[in-house]
Amino acid sequence: MKDQSDKKKIGLIGSFVLDTIYPFKGDKIEGLGGLYYSLVILSLLMNNKALFYPFAKIGKDFYPRLTKILNKYKNIDKKKLIMVAQPHNRVHLKYYSANERYEYSLNVLPSLRFGEIDFPAGMDILFINFISGRELRLQTLKKIRKNLNCPIYIDFHYLSLGFRKNGLRYPRPFPNWREWLGCGDIIQMNENEGKILFGKKFNSDYFRFARQILSNGSKIFLLTLAEKGSILFYKNDSGIKKVIIPPFSYGIAKEVTGCGDAYSAGFLSEYIFSNKPKESAVFASKVAGFKVCLLGSDKLVSFAKFKG
Repeated sequence: MKDQSDKKKIGLIGSFVLDTIYPFKGDKIEGLGGLYYSLVILSLLMNNKALFYPFAKIGKDFYPRLTKILNKYKNIDKKKLIMVAQPHNRVHLKYYSANERYEYSLNVLPSLRFGEIDFPAGMDILFINFISGRELRLQTLKKIRKNLNCPIYIDFHYLSLGFRKNGLRYPRPFPNWREWLGCGDIIQMNENEGKILFGKKFNSDYFRFARQILSNGSKIFLLTLAEKGSILFYKNDSGIKKVIIPPFSYGIAKEVTGCGDAYSAGFLSEYIFSNKPKESAVFASKVAGFKVCLLGSDKLVSFAKFKG
C-alpha cells in the first residue's frame, strides 16, 4: 500500500457538465462531461500514485449524483466541490462534421473566488481547464499564480468564447490573452482555438505563434490537431524545440468528445513523474487515440487497464 505522503497531489479547476451529444453519425448520447473526462481518466491512469482535488461549483440538482459517482474513485477528494442553489450547467454538442460542432451551454455557474479555493499543502501541479471560460476571473487566476508554488497547466479550451442568448458559444476577439496564458507553465489548445488568438494565418506558421506563447512566460505549448496528431513546443537551454507527435489508433474512431481532455490527462500523468515533454506528449497522444474509440464518458472505466 502506497503511503499517502508519497502520492502526487494534483489540483483541478474546471466545470463538470451534463452533456447531450449529437454525433455526426449515430444516436444521441447523454452523460457527464467537462472536467469529468480529465479527472476520471487521470484517476484511472495514476490509480494509487496520486490524489486529486477538483475545485468546481456544482448545481444543487446535480450535486448528489456527482458525489455518488465520484465515490467510486478512492483517490478523488470531493470536499473541494461547492454546491450552489441554481440548476447545474447543461451542454448540447451538435456535430456538423467528424470533429467540428456547435455547442450550446445553459445554466453556466458563477466563477470561483480566490477565498473559495483551499489548495492542499504540498500540491505538485494545478490543472485548469476553461470549459465554460467563466471558472475563474483574471484577477483570481493572477492571485493563484502569485500564491501557488507549483506548475500550472492551462487548457485554453473555451476561454475566449462568448455566449449568445440561446447559449450558443461563439468565437470573439481575445486581446488580453497574454495576461491569461502568462499565468500558465504548460499551455494546451487546439487549432481552432489558436485561430481565435492569432487569426487565419495561425496554421501556416505554428512555430511563429508558439514562440509568442513561450516568450510570454510559459515553458511548454501543446497544440492538438485532431486526427493529424499534435505538435509539442518547449523551451530548453538551446532555445525552442518543436516535436511532431503522431496520432495513435486503437480501433474504430467512434466519437471525439473529450479527446482533448484525455490528451491533457495523458500528458500530465506522465510529465509529473518524468519531467520529459516529448515522452509525455507521445503518451498523451496515445491516451487521446484510445478515447476516440469510446462513446461519450460512460466507458471511461476502460482506462483502468490502459498501458499505452
